Amino acid sequence: MIKRIFKHYKLYLVILITLGFIALSVFLYYDALYRLLDSFKDIGLSIAYYFCSLFDIKYSFSISVTMIPNHYGILSGGGTTPPNIIIPVNFDLFKIKIMAYFKTLFTLDSFLSFISLLLHILQVLAKVLLVVAPFLLLIYFKYKQYFKPNNNKTSSDSKYLYLYKLFITKAYTPIKKWILNFIAYIKSKRIILILWIIVWCFNFNIFTIVLEFISFYFYFIFSLDFGNIYIQFYKLILDLIPMFKSIPLVVWVMLGLILIYKIRLSRGYAKLNHNEYKNRGLINSLGQVVLICGNMNKGKTSLMTDMSLSQDIMFKDKAFELLLEEDLKFPYFPYINLEKCIKNLIRKHIVYNLATLTLFIKRMEVNFSKHSNSRNCFNYNFKLHGLYYKDNLSNTYLYSSLLTYSKLYFIYIVESSLLVTNYSIRTDNILYSLSNFPLWNTDFFKKNVDLQQAYTRHSHILDFDSLRLGKTLVSDNKKRNSFEFGVICISEVGKERGNMLDLKETKINTLETNQKNDLFNLWLKMARHSATVSNYPFIKVYLDEQRESSLGADARDLCEKIVYIKEKHDKKNHLLFFIFEEIINDFLLSKFRNIYYNYRYNRSDNTLLFYLLKIVVSKFKNHYSKLNNTFSYYPLTLELENGVEIKEFSEHNYYLSFKKLYSNRFSTDAFSDYFTYKSLCSSIGINDLEEFRETKASLDELSLENSYFINNLLEHLDKIKRSK
Repeated sequence: MIKRIFKHYKLYLVILITLGFIALSVFLYYDALYRLLDSFKDIGLSIAYYFCSLFDIKYSFSISVTMIPNHYGILSGGGTTPPNIIIPVNFDLFKIKIMAYFKTLFTLDSFLSFISLLLHILQVLAKVLLVVAPFLLLIYFKYKQYFKPNNNKTSSDSKYLYLYKLFITKAYTPIKKWILNFIAYIKSKRIILILWIIVWCFNFNIFTIVLEFISFYFYFIFSLDFGNIYIQFYKLILDLIPMFKSIPLVVWVMLGLILIYKIRLSRGYAKLNHNEYKNRGLINSLGQVVLICGNMNKGKTSLMTDMSLSQDIMFKDKAFELLLEEDLKFPYFPYINLEKCIKNLIRKHIVYNLATLTLFIKRMEVNFSKHSNSRNCFNYNFKLHGLYYKDNLSNTYLYSSLLTYSKLYFIYIVESSLLVTNYSIRTDNILYSLSNFPLWNTDFFKKNVDLQQAYTRHSHILDFDSLRLGKTLVSDNKKRNSFEFGVICISEVGKERGNMLDLKETKINTLETNQKNDLFNLWLKMARHSATVSNYPFIKVYLDEQRESSLGADARDLCEKIVYIKEKHDKKNHLLFFIFEEIINDFLLSKFRNIYYNYRYNRSDNTLLFYLLKIVVSKFKNHYSKLNNTFSYYPLTLELENGVEIKEFSEHNYYLSFKKLYSNRFSTDAFSDYFTYKSLCSSIGINDLEEFRETKASLDELSLENSYFINNLLEHLDKIKRSK
């Protein structure tokens, strides 16, 4: 029996709590029942008044929603007199009190009262300081003592820290775990949660407030009784009194702070999304091939990565938009049947690109032309609904529309990234599906970092042979013809393609593959043909380089826009009042930094005061870092140049969001593994390199530099010696 009770103790505890809530309703909030009954009466009479007025029916009843019920007297000891609250019972008295308030606000008596209040507050603070001062002095002297002994007790805990950790382990953590488990249990039992919400909505007159609002709405539609609005406000205050009296002030303060914090987050996210859409507007204005230029550390690769992440989503959004347009051409066609067929073919790898999808639709069209029945047309009743769509421009055949729809659907449902790059970019778009039409979650700013790995994908590795229409580096490369649509990103493109000076000795008529015979530039000119669906090109090529002259003129002229990063401005933050977090963070870190390194220099053990101080600082630092990383951004000033002979320049703003771009998206040292391997091939490091012996280098030391300049000087010196 005891084991059974212990096994279900959570249920019994919930029952006891529920009975306690109901007991409070019966013995403490019993007047809420009277108000609820009044509200039912009010809504009934208001609805009756509404229909009588609507159908011009005579009535003899009085509208009760405009009056203060007698049951409010219960709160003041019975009778019909309303309870005495801050605001007066009618609007005329309210105006009199407001006028009297403003008249007395700027008088000498008011000023003296204000000074008296300030003195009282200072007196209270002085008393508090007298109580707290001894403890602050004790902490200060204890803190000073921490730096007097010099010890090397590596990682050993003091006695007080040991007791604190023991308390956390044996008491605090189990209690916290039990409370969290109990909350999870309540959440899992929705009926319990709903019952508790109902009970407290009853206790706090929430149901009454809703019914009173509806009652006044039905009354106000025909009466337009503006003068009675104040009475409704007065009744609302009266109905809210039980809630304000029951909930402690500290809870209201906490709820207020939470509400302010939520509002700050909401506005911050709204601004992030607003900037994202402004960025997309600029991206849409750029051409198919975009060259991004800027000096070192201006953020070329960051800008290209940011644009490509947005472009990936914009392609999916465009496919989503065009799918509906195709759907509406033949609104009675069962597209779900076509979609499931395509997904099945993709799963079997029969369809893996737009070309194989085209072959499938063509085969279906031929099969339908031979055997015209609904089974060969995805169960579409073509006899009733027709096979042609007419738009006064042309007559679109069903299978022509299905081919377009299928291509758009293929582009839309591709679960891997649409990015093909020569450096890795992480994407985290999530495809939601209930085995019907899938939807994408493409939000950059609200995804949980803890679940990042669950939905992380990376960009595809760019095989340059897939972009070469001429000779390839790898003969019979199976990936040569693989690229059809997507976003191409090539970092440091000038080092890959070169310019006229770099390729001066390169010949076009040679057996070896080079930049002159691989026809990469021809692919840039023709690429949109493989990626155009429904007259929209699903292709974008982003290139970055420090100077546009590093890229050959032919390839450079293909860029409709050359984007120069004119200026990268200082970091800004969208969050309201974030300046206060920055001030507190800077103050705490500046103070703690000195304490931390002074302590670490003198001691290697762990003490309770230093341990708690470090926890407090780290908690606030973590809070600050989360807000900073989520809502901060770098404003960029971009200068756009047309990649044609007539040079036209225009300035635009762009916003690099921390959360979007630096959420483990890419590595700024994308080619560092080459240099790591290069360093591993060496048997010496920086400590093993020779040092200068004096402030002036000797000839022997200069010869160790292996410098072209120094070697020329030494050779000239040898000639002088030999001539003597």
